[in-house]
Amino acid sequence: MASTVSQFLNKCRKLKGPLAGIAVIASVSLFAMPTAFAQVATGPLSELPSPEQQAAQQIQQDKASYAAAIVARWQDAAKASGKWDPNYAVDMFTALMKMGPNNLALAGQAPSFDEMMDVLKRGSRVAARPLSAPNSLGDFGDDLVYTPVTPCRIVDTRNAGGAIVGLTSRNFDVDNTVSNAFQGGVAAPCGIPFGVASAVAMNITETEGAAAGHFTAFSFCAAQPLASTLNWIPGQTIANTTVIPVCPGVGSDFTVFTASTAHLIVDVVGYFAAPVATALDQVFAMSVGVSIPASGVGNDSSPDCPAGYSVTGGSCLSASFLMHTVTTQRATNHWFCSAANAAAVAVTLRTEVICSRVPGR
Repeated sequence: MASTVSQFLNKCRKLKGPLAGIAVIASVSLFAMPTAFAQVATGPLSELPSPEQQAAQQIQQDKASYAAAIVARWQDAAKASGKWDPNYAVDMFTALMKMGPNNLALAGQAPSFDEMMDVLKRGSRVAARPLSAPNSLGDFGDDLVYTPVTPCRIVDTRNAGGAIVGLTSRNFDVDNTVSNAFQGGVAAPCGIPFGVASAVAMNITETEGAAAGHFTAFSFCAAQPLASTLNWIPGQTIANTTVIPVCPGVGSDFTVFTASTAHLIVDVVGYFAAPVATALDQVFAMSVGVSIPASGVGNDSSPDCPAGYSVTGGSCLSASFLMHTVTTQRATNHWFCSAANAAAVAVTLRTEVICSRVPGR
């Protein structure tokens, strides 16, 4: 798998055309999500994989091809968004390969480019929303988490592009996964993951301004606000650390307007994004069990979950392969099982509960 990914990225970096390197891989169709999964009426009491789990297992077997197919599927939509740049294929493929199989399946099933980007950004799919109307910084639905990065220069107009002319704007990328040299920054990525940041903490510096002026930094997908981000007087070099909402993924992410001609320097120090998926803290508890006579029916309950934990699953266990007509359900704080014994001898029914909570203090 590592070899496949490496070959893909090497092809993308040598492109003459934006997506020529994925022509072969992109022909792979996205795996179809199973719509039904047959269940056995009799046999050992066990939980069968869900359709979603089966799809995730299928994707994991050839993750690189699945990710490449998503990249190819949305290339035209990426261009139509007005944010596309030549790093699209590499950036998107790299970001998709970092996703778990379940989220990658969601990305593959997304019916629109915007919804696919939502999966990349949030780890879940939400209703379609145009890139021109992203959620605002501080949206409680996003539950944004701040992640610091080593201070890193992404923009320096003294090295590329030249001073920004007064009363004009210039667009910049914040999550390039290859290099920031094209906009005067370091010839490397700066730790802002592609397509996931909703806002970025930046140190913005003005220098060589001949007249008094101000910068206004804002999301590429939003209208220019009236508020200034940094103000200066003639001949002054001055900096300000601020948090700027961005429009992540596929090219330009934020815009800077200047009231008078000056050079701009931008160093990133951290970003805000939806929390990274974290494994649940889980405990398991098993009942003593109840004996069910031959041809009889019995009920059993697991112990209650500990305080602070919630029931997220359970199972019914028996040594008999003839027990059938099994009913399971989640009760208030435990798991419940009911079963009919078709065996000629008594058997013991036991109930297990899975108790989970979000890790933390």
